[in-house]
Amino acid sequence: MNIKGHSPTLVATHPGNRNALKSGVYSPSALAPRVHELEAALAERPARAAAADLLRREAASLAALGEAMDESLATDGIHGRGGTLRTLVSHRLRLNEKIRRTLDAYQQAVVPEESERSHHLPVSEADIAPAQQTKREHQSLADSIAKAHDREQITMITPPGFGPELFLAAIITATDPAVRTDDRLRARRMLTKRKRNRPATCLCTSPVLAWNYLHFQEWVVEAAHAGCTQDRDDQTLAAIVRRIAAGQSIQPWRSFKQTHEAVEEVLTDGVERARGDEEARPDTRVKDPTVSPFWRTLLSRDLRVSANNRLKAFQALDDVGVFPRCKCKPTPPTDLPSITPDAWRAFVIRLMTRQTYEAALYVVQYPETYIAVREAVDARLVEAIGTTGDDSSREAW
Repeated sequence: MNIKGHSPTLVATHPGNRNALKSGVYSPSALAPRVHELEAALAERPARAAAADLLRREAASLAALGEAMDESLATDGIHGRGGTLRTLVSHRLRLNEKIRRTLDAYQQAVVPEESERSHHLPVSEADIAPAQQTKREHQSLADSIAKAHDREQITMITPPGFGPELFLAAIITATDPAVRTDDRLRARRMLTKRKRNRPATCLCTSPVLAWNYLHFQEWVVEAAHAGCTQDRDDQTLAAIVRRIAAGQSIQPWRSFKQTHEAVEEVLTDGVERARGDEEARPDTRVKDPTVSPFWRTLLSRDLRVSANNRLKAFQALDDVGVFPRCKCKPTPPTDLPSITPDAWRAFVIRLMTRQTYEAALYVVQYPETYIAVREAVDARLVEAIGTTGDDSSREAW
């Protein structure tokens, strides 16, 4: 206190001044009393029970936050101004990871209590524990197949979304001890046969598909966070797409022939999809009584279905032609390492209209091309609507 100051305005000192304190969220001194109370409460309880309660409340809070984010995305969309993804999408994906970590920690805090209770179970139930331990150490073949298709369980894989090569790769790399070496070798031979002489730019087969557009955008964000960066040729390819879509010809024609064909193909397909036309799909014959049993065996969640039986069902389905087959011109073995620039441009342009995991990786590398393709499809659709005067097409668009 200044003894020489103006006495009417003199104020005593304020140790630990809190005049500017608002919520106290970031103030250790403001939180200290409550910290001591909670510390005392935790000390009175077993550590495992206290940890389980805290993690349970944390998981519930995160789940509530996730629901609020989902509601905002459903109401206001995932794109902001200029067509860019909202930052909320990135926050929502990171929240998913935090929820998973919290639930894993909560499960670890709760499981010991359940294992203690298992000692008092009848012998017939307690004997199940070793099998459950084995399941945690080794992923079952059914779960490996589901994971290869980016599904939580194998029953979520539908015949139209089944990837033959993903299935074979899952058998080859499965950690399930029930998968024999003979099964892996047979799957390896079948996979090699399917890929033999196929060009690297082939898009005939069905890789893992996104459930919907939002799921596809999640893959795009994940690819960006994983370190995928924009390709140096992106802006050039985007300019080529815009010129071809505007009716201009890129010369020399022979060097851009496949690029022209790819742009015209994606524009035509885009208009047809917007109008509601059904996309050509292979006939899976899932309703055929002579074929459906093989589908049930192939996609069964029953752990007793062996890899050998699944491979036999796969071969039977392949023999009747339910899987998509490569229609590309076979590439001579001497030309496998090389891809012409024209073929590569066509490959990237066609990928921009797919909703596959591979396409998501390329969207991150070719964002300008992705926008150029979407704008070209929209412009072609508007032109088609103006020409035909089809109100249904306008509504679909």
